[in-house]
Amino acid sequence: MHASTSSHKHRACGIDFGMFPFGKGRPRRPKPIVETTPRIASAPHRGVAREEVRVVVDGVEQRLAIVRQDRIHGQEAFWECPTCARLRWHLYLLNGQIGCRVCLGLDYACRRTRNTVAIRAAKLRRRLGAPAGLLSPLPPRPRNVWAAAYYDRLVRELAVCEAALAQRLGVLVGRRRKRA
Repeated sequence: MHASTSSHKHRACGIDFGMFPFGKGRPRRPKPIVETTPRIASAPHRGVAREEVRVVVDGVEQRLAIVRQDRIHGQEAFWECPTCARLRWHLYLLNGQIGCRVCLGLDYACRRTRNTVAIRAAKLRRRLGAPAGLLSPLPPRPRNVWAAAYYDRLVRELAVCEAALAQRLGVLVGRRRKRA
């Protein structure tokens, strides 16, 4: 009995991995994340206790319910998820479907990556209003004293994060060169 070169079976369970060019099977499809999925604007806080809003998504009209609850200093508004009927602060739009994070299967970026420095740098760039991307240009410094101080603090922190990222990339490139 000879082994085939195109397929091999796992000894413990007898599974044939030959149909995939990968050792551990088909690679997983990445889960959509909250940070890159469009979010519906927050519900207006003033109005009647319950009302409906009509929204057109890809030519299809959908109704969204807004539920307001009394609080000590006014009202707090929530969206009612059209799928699970639970009250949510945020609803998201994914593949023409509106729903909450749980119903659409959205996950957070921090659960998917171990590179927290990259996530922090992306957040700082968003706060500054800069384009996403390592070492891309920053917007001009504001003239207001307090806004300028805030801007300076964010830029200092961003410089530290991006220096750490550049160091990690340098280490990775060094490893690749040693292999070749």
